[in-house]
Amino acid sequence: MSDTSSQPGSSRFKRSISTDSFLREVTDEGLPKHYYGRTNRTPLNLAVCVGGVLGSLCIYGVLQERLMTIPYGGTTESPESAEMFTSSVFLVLINRLVTVCVSAVGIVLTGDSFKTMTPLNLYASIAFANLVTTVCQYEVLKYLSFAASTLAKCAKIIPVMIWGKIILHKSYNWRDYAMAALVTGGGFFFVFG
Repeated sequence: MSDTSSQPGSSRFKRSISTDSFLREVTDEGLPKHYYGRTNRTPLNLAVCVGGVLGSLCIYGVLQERLMTIPYGGTTESPESAEMFTSSVFLVLINRLVTVCVSAVGIVLTGDSFKTMTPLNLYASIAFANLVTTVCQYEVLKYLSFAASTLAKCAKIIPVMIWGKIILHKSYNWRDYAMAALVTGGGFFFVFG
């Protein structure tokens, strides 16, 4: 007799994510029921979605840089009275409040529940790490342009690969190392070249 708990249709594979109704109803194969009935999975839809995400991130980056690098409040007669925006934590707070509001509207419009099965302490560690990195992202804009700071993130590929090899015992082939070196070198060439 075979163990049915490891089969795709078993309850072990069913996911319960309160804010994503797409994943709630699964077929016997473990796939969402609505997956095959969607008509918006076209190359044009993909291009629009990718363009929307990239466009939004570009606008976000330009606005971030402007906020942190352009003086405010001075007049042409007394430009020395202009001040720089200094509170990165306030910007992150406003960003998160807007995100919560938009998410709440999305949950209400889709008819989903605000309840979650995931313990809040698991969210807290990720949220804290995200908070710290976002504050640091705003702070670095006082010293580097948005493009330079974004490209500098390319340098994290090599330390992540080293960390994965030492701690997680992952293995990488020569192509992975070559690609990491090319991406990192290209980022440094663009910033310092």
